[in-house]
Amino acid sequence: MTPIVGLGFGLAIFDTRLIKQSLEVLLTQVLVSLLVSTLYFWISPLSYASSELIARTSPTIWDVLIAIAGGIAGVIGSRKKRSKQYRTRSSHCNSSDATYLHCRIWFS
Repeated sequence: MTPIVGLGFGLAIFDTRLIKQSLEVLLTQVLVSLLVSTLYFWISPLSYASSELIARTSPTIWDVLIAIAGGIAGVIGSRKKRSKQYRTRSSHCNSSDATYLHCRIWFS
């Protein structure tokens, strides 16, 4: 995230040195992530996509509603004094297989 922010800031203030550094770091991160993921799937025993894996890659309307609710909670939380706490909890609800009840209890 930092090189993307740095790239945007460098473009905003027309700082070519910052743009160059951000692009170098971003390229390095992309290459390292591709290398690590290639090695992982080359070594791992996964050879086919199981039905459980396929079910995880096709979101349902319920997943979309939970993501929207988490985003709204994050926006509301960022406007409060304790915004850091709300953003952390909102991202937890979005990133896990949490139900609405779990997120609702978490925020209360």
